Amino acid sequence: MVVLSRKKQEAVIVARSGGSERVLKVTVVGIQGENVTLDFDVGASVSVHSAEEWERVHAERKTARLKHGADRPKERAAYTD
Repeated sequence: MVVLSRKKQEAVIVARSGGSERVLKVTVVGIQGENVTLDFDVGASVSVHSAEEWERVHAERKTARLKHGADRPKERAAYTD
């Protein structure tokens, strides 16, 4: 885990291993009381969600997979000579 302090208009850059490709830039654009407004500069192939939204969506997907049997072990074929 990395913990950084930023002030308004300061940013954090997240890059791939080696630092050659930027994945994400997060800028603090506003601070009001306990609320912080962030700007996420990402490519079109990257999705950004609040942690609460991400956890809800993944819980729903897991429930759907369980209902459709996707997480059940596959039956093995009988061994024959």
